[in-house]
Amino acid sequence: MNSNDPHLEKLLDAYFEGTMDDRTRQDLDQLLTTSTHARENFWDRAAIEGALEGWAEKSRGEAMLFPAAAPHVPSSWKRRLPAISGWAAAAALAIAWLLQSRPTPVSPPSAAGSAQSSRPVARKAADDTPVAYLSRVSGLGGNSVLLQGYSLAAGREVAIGEGLLELDFFSGARVSIKGPARILPESDMRLTVHEGLVQVDVPDSAKGFVLMLPDGTVTDFGTSFEVEVRNGKTSRLQVSRGEVELAGTRDNAVAKRILQGEAFSLTDSGGSRPIGFSPMALKSSIAESIAKDDVLRAEKWEKICGELAVDPSVLVHFRFLPDEEGSREIINRATGPNVPRTGTVIAADWSRGRWDGKA
Repeated sequence: MNSNDPHLEKLLDAYFEGTMDDRTRQDLDQLLTTSTHARENFWDRAAIEGALEGWAEKSRGEAMLFPAAAPHVPSSWKRRLPAISGWAAAAALAIAWLLQSRPTPVSPPSAAGSAQSSRPVARKAADDTPVAYLSRVSGLGGNSVLLQGYSLAAGREVAIGEGLLELDFFSGARVSIKGPARILPESDMRLTVHEGLVQVDVPDSAKGFVLMLPDGTVTDFGTSFEVEVRNGKTSRLQVSRGEVELAGTRDNAVAKRILQGEAFSLTDSGGSRPIGFSPMALKSSIAESIAKDDVLRAEKWEKICGELAVDPSVLVHFRFLPDEEGSREIINRATGPNVPRTGTVIAADWSRGRWDGKA
């Protein structure tokens, strides 16, 4: 970030630290609307803030799984950071993270017009570098290789014919998807949508998250918004909270702010037209679908348990039912001759089961 404007730097500090008042917010809005330089500095700052959050997320995960391999911040830095301003500390940590991970920078799109120059300059992760993970999965079908907890790498397309996905990006952005859908994670701050229903929730840590569409680019300002892409066209873009910026794909396209409660479809001419707002509620759909999946799995489990209970060849059959919770002795449900009556829990604790009614 190369800014020689102390006023702009002060406004950006207030924005990213959450200390803006009405006057400073109006000043920043005016600058971002009229100044390419201000927009470029804003997106540079947003990229660093996102990198810091990703670095922290990665460090926490590595510290839990691979303590010896977790990124290390020298102790001398730790002592000095409290004395450095919030921006300088952020820059120092971001430089340390970037030197360790050495991502390949992506050149900003060459462009004319404010819409192109206002797009953030994101950094593309190296091939096979995880940028997100599947936090919830439902209804994908038995042949799907996409399972809850799987990591998604930059540059690897994800396609589903049906069902629902929820992705948590390491920047903090959360994306809910309904199939049929086809997406391409490009970094922890950038996602391309080729097809599908998509809902994006962006916290402060991921402000500047970019959604690339076949006919436009959506840049988030810390919001919740939804898109529908079918047959290479964006039939719906709507904002349920906050605001986003939409830039068309044409060179002369002008960036457009879309506010809470507004909805648009993108036209063949590169523009947009207003349409009625219609909530997609993908997050609640995922929760409802997972609950139905749990019921089906529980019914299947009960059926298998019934078969095991009458199979004389079964020697050990523990069901870990709720009425056994807390006990060290677990009833053996096998009914064959000469089977042990109970088993004993050693060096383990009870926890929540895979569905209600299962310990």
